[in-house]
Order: sequence, then C-alpha cells, then structure tokens
Amino acid sequence: MLKLVQLLMNKTNTCSLKKRLQVFFCFISFDDFTLSNNRQLFAPVLYWKVRYILEVIYLLKKVTLYTHELKQLRRFYMNVLSFPISEVTNKSFNVQIGTSTIEFIQQEKEARYHFAINIPGNQFTIIKEWINNRYPLEKTEGVNKIYRVKFEADSFYIKDPSGNLIEFIARRSRDFLGTFTLDAFYDLSEISIVTPTVSEVGELIQDAAIPLYFDSQINESDVNYLGKDDSFIVLTPEGRKWAFSNEPAIISPLTIYLTDERIIEVDQTGQVTIK
Repeated sequence: MLKLVQLLMNKTNTCSLKKRLQVFFCFISFDDFTLSNNRQLFAPVLYWKVRYILEVIYLLKKVTLYTHELKQLRRFYMNVLSFPISEVTNKSFNVQIGTSTIEFIQQEKEARYHFAINIPGNQFTIIKEWINNRYPLEKTEGVNKIYRVKFEADSFYIKDPSGNLIEFIARRSRDFLGTFTLDAFYDLSEISIVTPTVSEVGELIQDAAIPLYFDSQINESDVNYLGKDDSFIVLTPEGRKWAFSNEPAIISPLTIYLTDERIIEVDQTGQVTIK
C-alpha cells in the first residue's frame, strides 16, 4: 500500500492531486475489497490498476455533439446503455462515460458522428453480448466484430437513434479485474472530425502538440489518428465511409474539451479552431 501511495503522490506524475484522488476512490471496486481478505493479492491488484490509470493519457475530457433526435437519444443512453444522465433540459443533456462526458444539444439540422468507447480487453465478449441482448449490433458481411491490428484491440459497433456510429474498443493489454459493471466503460477513446481541409486541420492539431499516430504525414483521403495511448481525434474527409457503416461521413459541428483545458471547435463547414 505504501508503494501505491508513493505512486499517487509522485511529483513527476502529470495528473493533478484532485485527479489522483478521484482515480483512487472511483476505481477501487467492490471486487477489490473482496480481495482485501488476502492482503498479498489485494495490494498488487490495486497498485497496478491505479498505475495504469495514471500513466495513460486521457485526451478527451468532454465533447459537445448536436442532434435532431434529442429525446430519443436521451432515452437510448439512459434506458438501453444504462449510462448516467445529467444536466437534462428540453434542449440538451449530458452522458457520463467513465471519466469522459458527452453533451448532446438539440438542433434542427441532422448531425452524425463517430466516436469510440474504451472497454477492457478481457471483458470484450461479455460486454458485446450484454449490449447485443439490448440492442442490435452493426454487421459487415454477417460479422459483428473486428480485430484492429494497429491497436491490438477488438471492436464492435452500434448506431444510436441519431445515426451516430459508436465503437466499443477493447485493447487486449487493458484488463478489468472483477465482474462486469458499468465501470468497465472507461472513457472516450475516439472522436471524429470530418472536414474538407484534412491536411490543414491535421497540421493545426499537430502544432498543438497532439501527435499523428501510425503515419508520418496526413492522408487527405483516409482516416488519420491524432493522439496517444488510448485516446485519439480521428480526422477524416467528408464522404468516406466508416467501418461497419454504409453511410458516408458528414460534416457536423462539435466541440472537444481536452484534459489540459484547451478547446477544439469545429463549425458547420468543418473549419477548426483551437483555443
């Protein structure tokens, strides 16, 4: 336990003290306490859980998305996925996904996004079946899952009532000890930006110290991942089709709130500014 406390209070750790305390209390699950009867087992489990949480860079604190199906979306995330809902008005609501928040705001024009949620590698099958029992999964040629080699992760997809493509991505190196609970939905892994100026936006984001992943330069006609560890902005051109979807990517406004308090805004034309 002393080793764990030293890790939490390490001055070289980039997480704030408030964040470290939140991590400490939020991620000690009931199953950890059932292990506490065996101190030799409990301490290593807790230490490595917290160490992983602190060392992973969480890029996406909150995103604001728009929809013309506000009521249907609220019921979907609350009743189907059982995610916590807050700040409910007749024009907006928030969805809590682990350490990340999605805010949906009503607008008349259709908007559509792709985003991904991190889940544990060792609970991929359990979570996939849990959701499949509540809501249909997207399929491609009869297959409802895919192995993403670059990420060493398994994924499956659903579409919410507004047409947003939601990916659940399970990195095989990231496990969750204990039985399945909603704590297994860790945070937002990816959020898409669709723009007609992929190269310019890619350069802007890289100049903001968010690195391009996998490649050495922006690909104007394909998907580009910008970020690190388990957290990415997915930059793509208008009209490209997402995996497990026959619908082309469309430009939709959004706001991304980063964990370092910076804000990325995308307007109705796909133009991007960083504050």
